[in-house]
Amino acid sequence: MKFISVLIQCFLISGILFSQGFDSLNLLDIGNEIQQLEKQYEKLPQLFNDNLVHVYESKLDKRLSVNPITDENRIKVENPAYHWCMSKLYLLSGNDSKLRAHYARYLDLVNNSSNVPQLFQQPIPVTRLVANTVEVLPTILIAENEENPPKVEANQPEVSPSAEEPVLSEPDSEDDTQKPPLSVQKIAVEESNNSGNLVRMSDFAKLGINSISDLMNHIGGVQSIHRGATGAQSTLRFRGGGSNHIVFLINGMRSFHSNVIFDNFNFPFDIDDVEYVEVDLSPSSHKYGFSATGIVMNFILKDYDSFATHLNFQSGDYSHNKIHIDANLPIGESNHTISYSGNSNGGYVYNSDVTSSKLLYRYSLKDDNSTANLTFGTHSDEHGVLSLSSISEFPTEKYNSLFFDSRLSWKFGIMDLNSHTHWNENEYSYAVGNSTRNFTITDLGYDFEGERSSVDNVYNFGFSAAREIILDLSESEQQRDRVNLFYNCLKNRGDLTYSNGLSANYFEGFGWNYSFGVELNYNLYDDVAVNYQYDSGYKLPSAFEQYADFGSWKGNSNLVSETVKSTQIGLGVKNDILNLDISFFYTSTNNAIDWQYSKTSEYWAGVNIPQVKVNGHQISAEVNIESFPLIGFISQVDLDYTFIDLSHNAGEYRYTSNYLTHQFSSSFDYDLFYGLSQSWFIRNEAPDQFASRWLTDTVINVPVWRFNTSFSIENIMDVRYQDELGFDASGRWMKFGLQFQY
Repeated sequence: MKFISVLIQCFLISGILFSQGFDSLNLLDIGNEIQQLEKQYEKLPQLFNDNLVHVYESKLDKRLSVNPITDENRIKVENPAYHWCMSKLYLLSGNDSKLRAHYARYLDLVNNSSNVPQLFQQPIPVTRLVANTVEVLPTILIAENEENPPKVEANQPEVSPSAEEPVLSEPDSEDDTQKPPLSVQKIAVEESNNSGNLVRMSDFAKLGINSISDLMNHIGGVQSIHRGATGAQSTLRFRGGGSNHIVFLINGMRSFHSNVIFDNFNFPFDIDDVEYVEVDLSPSSHKYGFSATGIVMNFILKDYDSFATHLNFQSGDYSHNKIHIDANLPIGESNHTISYSGNSNGGYVYNSDVTSSKLLYRYSLKDDNSTANLTFGTHSDEHGVLSLSSISEFPTEKYNSLFFDSRLSWKFGIMDLNSHTHWNENEYSYAVGNSTRNFTITDLGYDFEGERSSVDNVYNFGFSAAREIILDLSESEQQRDRVNLFYNCLKNRGDLTYSNGLSANYFEGFGWNYSFGVELNYNLYDDVAVNYQYDSGYKLPSAFEQYADFGSWKGNSNLVSETVKSTQIGLGVKNDILNLDISFFYTSTNNAIDWQYSKTSEYWAGVNIPQVKVNGHQISAEVNIESFPLIGFISQVDLDYTFIDLSHNAGEYRYTSNYLTHQFSSSFDYDLFYGLSQSWFIRNEAPDQFASRWLTDTVINVPVWRFNTSFSIENIMDVRYQDELGFDASGRWMKFGLQFQY
């Protein structure tokens, strides 16, 4: 402990000294994030709200140490990249006055700056809001040299320029019309539905999120059950639902990585490969079919268009070591990205050690109307298994995965088309002493999706077909084919937004199943909305749940599919001070698939629970407290509380009987001094089977030029608890990290 104390002091002192030399021009990471936001905006403009603008304003202000934060001080910043990012934000949010002020400042600075990254040399379309009308007329500002001032490529009413705005005029010469064409961004005038269903998360290092497993703790309503090292032997549940009900998307398309027993995070990428994550809290059975009655998580991977490299090294207690490195090399119009991640620790109790590695290669090629992405790589994982057995056995699980992924996208006016081909092979082994059991799951499939959008309507349609082959799990090879067809529609009618959808699914051995969903959102006022949701979905037994017969598991070939019907009513309030969402939900599940433990035989047997009912409510709030006295140094506090009342038929079950009655979390961050910042994540969990516990995590970050050093403490109070009976969770865990980005 004395060594760690000295290390922390040295870390803080060196961070303070070197933070003086922080390079404020290093805004490429934020610029790339805003570029990704723009791509998402083109499809779903209603998702871009004032809160999201505030998040990125704060990131930019902190990076350049703008203090106090006023519009006047922002304009004084002498950094063209800063004003380019601000202009992009205000373009997407429709704030015309701030857009013009920052873009004028950008044009003034960029002409007198050298070595401006290519990203920040891209021109920005400008929209002009005509006074006393609701019409949005597109214009384009063209950045030129001082001899040729900016011009407008559209007929506009005459407006006298202010001192902060660039001079606008009509193109009046042949040379003007020969300039490189710039696309006009279409802006749909839509308000956010205030339903609170979408959560966007980024800046993981700042939050102390070092793995996908860590990420789950930051999502309200999600219960993460760990039975060993982080990411191993995990179960994810949402609002008291069953396991394996979460849909994982990669860049908008469903990922079919194979979960064998638990919700193992055997993704083909690391959290450091992820730009941001979108979490849709609404059930989506009407689009994705089976196992989609929980949440939908969309991982948006980092998208580069210039040379870049990123390094992340981490070390800590329990012999924890992690290294991640990625690099992007542009060749012509294409980009080639390769990344490697290695992660290991010795475990906090015996046989909870873990070792994993991931190698990922991505190829991308873009033009104005199409995109091609190819991905392939490998993932291996080995970890000890904690067991309830009275026999002194210490099993080991191993995963080895190979995967290939092809994604093609085309844009034809108001129509977007996406094609997705995937192949993955997962080898699983379970070893106890000299005995080893192996089996293989191979999944090959094709997806096609289309989207037709207009100002008031969005139509989604598509189909998918896949084959799953399981070897050595049972006496004979298992082959399971599946087909999914879906159609969804979203319509805006003034203050009312209405969406519904239907999916038809065929699964070999279970025939055809149908899912339906509907959602209504109504804006009572500009900043108050109500919503209603209904979803009818289902989950099919996995091959493991049907045929497993080794270790502590005994499958049940007589399992039937479970059906889930969910209803939710919500209220949303969004203004400059408060972003509040309140949801009341009810879920009824018939024939819930679960495991029941036999103490005499000491194994888990697959069962159907006749009926499970869940009532509850969830309250989420983001509070802007910058203007509050004494605590104004904290810009925003995030709060989330979930209550669950669950009932089921008699018996004790592994998943259904282990739920959180109360779940509370809060997070906030603030600047310290000389570039240091600190964030806190506090949560309270009250399981139905155990005593409640308070858990607190904190992270200190120090940006130094292109480096960022971090020191994190998980479970700072060293609370001892169990997620599941017989499985101790880790206590206090300290980690030191160093990141470099170019």
